[in-house]
Amino acid sequence: MPDPSYKIGEAAKLLQLQSFTLRFWETEFPQLRPARTEKGQRLYSEADLELLRRIRHLLHERGLTIEGARKILQGRSESFSPGQPVQDDEFADLGEAPGKPLQGILVQPSRPAASFPAGQTEARSVLSRTLEELKDIRALLRRGGPFA
Repeated sequence: MPDPSYKIGEAAKLLQLQSFTLRFWETEFPQLRPARTEKGQRLYSEADLELLRRIRHLLHERGLTIEGARKILQGRSESFSPGQPVQDDEFADLGEAPGKPLQGILVQPSRPAASFPAGQTEARSVLSRTLEELKDIRALLRRGGPFA
């Protein structure tokens, strides 16, 4: 039995995205090339849906820019599931400068923290502290760990 294929509307519904988002992502991610019918309709395979889930995870849940997500996907070909833990080397090929890890691939806030509602400001503060802790952990690991 052949693998199921999904038209763009069906794929968008399964992924809880808009059809125009899938069309746009096709222009931004060279790995995403659904098959086409004779009439030009897109047919997404299970592998295409898996890639779309990965893209959605990187952009929507991880907060990466399209460029950052593209760089990660270009260096990675293994399968992905949304609950999959982050790999240690996931950002290794992004050319980060010392002291400025992940610069340019994380989405920057479009407005100052003061303009966010109180709960969002607190969440940003927690995320900021978490990012600093992760930077410290990464520095420790690069030096050989805390017991080296």
